[in-house]
Amino acid sequence: MTLTYAFSPDHRVGYLSAKDVRRVFRRAFDRWSAAIPVSFRESEEYGSSDIKIGWYRGDHGDGEAFDGVLGVLAHAFSPENGRLHLDAAETWAAADDFDGVTSRVAVDLESVATHEIGHVLGLAHSSVKEAVMYPSLSPRMKKVELKVDDVEGIQALYGSNPNFKFNSLLASENSSNSNGVGMMGVRRSSAAWNHFALLVCLSGMLLSCI
Repeated sequence: MTLTYAFSPDHRVGYLSAKDVRRVFRRAFDRWSAAIPVSFRESEEYGSSDIKIGWYRGDHGDGEAFDGVLGVLAHAFSPENGRLHLDAAETWAAADDFDGVTSRVAVDLESVATHEIGHVLGLAHSSVKEAVMYPSLSPRMKKVELKVDDVEGIQALYGSNPNFKFNSLLASENSSNSNGVGMMGVRRSSAAWNHFALLVCLSGMLLSCI
């Protein structure tokens, strides 16, 4: 199965180059397609694409208004809808290692993209803190590698990519986690949309995630 994705021509953030955004999302899509028998192809036809990506501010007509800087970073709609919206009020970073990004509350685009694609594919949040599908992310944090919990969740929906080496991932995760792996913390989404929130503690300020 191949799903198409496209970027809104009207809803972007000017300080991120189209090249960098495309590169980041390509890597995020590739992580999921490595685990399941689904491929992703970028399309120039935004209106007819399976997955529609764009940046928006405040109330933007989908019933889930963004809340400005910090708080909710993005939300995505399940497979039948395929919209993936990011909060344009955030300071987004597409560079590896936040090179050249000075903001203390910069948000890693690749981490959020990987998480939101999981929602688009039908996953809800995970209770496993190390998982990509865990519902919070610290500022200037990169969290892009799928964990066993993420893979088990997505393969329960789509099956396994025959080339995916699950045992290698399991062994690697077990070797770095002496307490073992939390199994099946990711669940299939039962809602039309999912939030991803930023948990941040700066100057004594703590924002909860939802």
